[in-house]
Amino acid sequence: MGKDFYDICYEVLSHYLHFPDVADTFKSIKDGIKLLIDYPTNDFEYQTQKDKIITYIQMARIDNVIYQYHESHSVFIPLPMRKKLNQDTRDELCVELEIAVSILKLKGIHQVIKHQYAGVSDDVLSGELLGCDMTVFDDNMYIYTGIY
Repeated sequence: MGKDFYDICYEVLSHYLHFPDVADTFKSIKDGIKLLIDYPTNDFEYQTQKDKIITYIQMARIDNVIYQYHESHSVFIPLPMRKKLNQDTRDELCVELEIAVSILKLKGIHQVIKHQYAGVSDDVLSGELLGCDMTVFDDNMYIYTGIY
């Protein structure tokens, strides 16, 4: 699978914009994609946009059932020791931004499924969605999502 999984999630979301919560998540994903496309290529641009990027990542985590499940169930993601976002290098913050956008895509799919099957447990559904894929963000870094 890989990034294609998240692209499919994004495509599916575009067909459920009649649900206000899904439409809001879709807009947030589009904002994140724009930040990734326009990501700073030098240190000066990075310093001027850093706060905006950090705010986006923090907002993507708030009220995100997928992120909350990930944090409470210690889903394995092999990354360097976590520090505060404002201490991240330009490349580290870019990876955090990519993760935030991917987790938002999973949140949107979660919302769509909950609209169709309201009785499904949030924890079970979140665990299933996190366990669906391994995403390769570049040739050297693998972000594994899944329950271990």
